[in-house]
Amino acid sequence: MNHNLDRIGINNVYFVLPIIHDWNSKNRVGETTRLASLIALRYYQYLLSLDHYYSSDDTQDKLIQTILFGSSELKDELQEIFEFVIKNKLKHHGEPYYDLCTTILEKIEGTDVCKVLPKHILQIADLFWTHTPNERNRYQDHSHGVEHYFGMENEYSRYFPASSFQTPIFWLLKSDLIETVDFILSFTNKATESFANTKFAEQEVKEVEVYIDNNTTIKQYICNRLWCLYRGTQVAPQILESMHMALEKHFLEAGKYVKPDVLEIWLKYLIMKSKSASTSAIVASIVMAYPEKTFNIAKILFRTKEFFLYDTARFTLDQTAKSHFSMGYGLNFDHQIHQNERTETCNQEHRKITLETLCTYYQVVRSSKTTQEEIKTRQNDIWDILDRHYGNLPDESEETEGDKTWRLYLARMDSRKMKFKREKIEGQDYITLNPEIDPKLKDL
Repeated sequence: MNHNLDRIGINNVYFVLPIIHDWNSKNRVGETTRLASLIALRYYQYLLSLDHYYSSDDTQDKLIQTILFGSSELKDELQEIFEFVIKNKLKHHGEPYYDLCTTILEKIEGTDVCKVLPKHILQIADLFWTHTPNERNRYQDHSHGVEHYFGMENEYSRYFPASSFQTPIFWLLKSDLIETVDFILSFTNKATESFANTKFAEQEVKEVEVYIDNNTTIKQYICNRLWCLYRGTQVAPQILESMHMALEKHFLEAGKYVKPDVLEIWLKYLIMKSKSASTSAIVASIVMAYPEKTFNIAKILFRTKEFFLYDTARFTLDQTAKSHFSMGYGLNFDHQIHQNERTETCNQEHRKITLETLCTYYQVVRSSKTTQEEIKTRQNDIWDILDRHYGNLPDESEETEGDKTWRLYLARMDSRKMKFKREKIEGQDYITLNPEIDPKLKDL
């Protein structure tokens, strides 16, 4: 059939398309799939060549789906198209391959091509999501959302509601972890720096020191909006939110199986390469989910005072997040998928605790997986961190309300100021606080 496309004619697309679309939706590999994909691509390119094309039916959507379903057999052709788009910066409506690219970035149909050409899809994402002036339509540059503060295109309506599955990032993490993580970090750094340098953010964002070890420190921008990006409980670009949600989801899933040293290497990398505390917030979530695997990363987080404060705010917002995510979004089935994905995250156990609670946990809880020597080492390491925080406080006569609040945090976390009891739980030996002193430990 592919050899007789000219004889078949474009007018017969309505006869051919249902056949090849049905085939590719069920068969993603093989010579027949390749031929069906080539037919769809040829028809699609013909439509692009027309000066004016408008269809009230789903012809173009099915052509694009057929192409993408067969992407594993169409790698060279798609690579050539993507390189053409990237080279010529073709990202605006009406430009060649616009609908193909936006389908990949917005729809589940783009999953297959993420496996085949992940690096090219990341380049397409960077091109489409980063704001560039549209000389053809300057009115499009005026955004009513927060995207333009982050140097991003005004795409909020396309990625609503935010979800791990809203962009191709989650699937790209599965296909090429290193490249995708580096893309997330680079894109987030660029967006955060843009936001931090706007008048809109000057009263909101500040820089904090993050102490990797005794010899290495970095700076990160922080505010509630950034810290809560991965939870979607503040107003922020939904592309950035979805990107952070996908990154957290990937490492929550991977954390169940990877060795502690491997997990810690990745989490440390995420912190060190980020200029935004939004990434450190994700790391904090992973640490709270897998505390026995990530103590060395927890120590990094504990050294930055502001992380405790902003994570308490995150915890407070999480108390109502489920009702927020459960709001109806009409009859759109795609919305329901994303809504359900977000609602389910609220049921995860580690959402019930904070960095403050985790700090206490390491000092006072010893299970069968932790030796007496290990808990003693943990205690000494944390006490050293707390003593440094105490040392940075001013004299009580000069304390601000913020200083007094922070001193209260330190007192609550410092096990040297608490009473303990020893008990057996399911045959394991636990050293715990009296619940009357700190009832939050019941959630651990």
